[in-house]
Amino acid sequence: MPTLIVAADGKVTLTPELMLHLGIEAGSSLSAETLPDGSVKLRGNGPDATLEAFFTARDNTPRHAPPLGIDDINHLTSAGWAGRLKED
Repeated sequence: MPTLIVAADGKVTLTPELMLHLGIEAGSSLSAETLPDGSVKLRGNGPDATLEAFFTARDNTPRHAPPLGIDDINHLTSAGWAGRLKED
């Protein structure tokens, strides 16, 4: 767990790893929730609900594939329910 230092003016600098984990970049805003145990929960208020965020969520690498047709979707759905799909 990284240790963060509070500057004299109250500013805290987040590590790049924490910023990536929170899904924020410079200029983004955070929500802070104080918890009964004395800790604080931070959440990024970044644009999490974008398609780009969805397709890069696993390793931050965009995934671009050709669109699937209805027959492909039906086949994948059937295979998934039958337990015949392998994870990447």
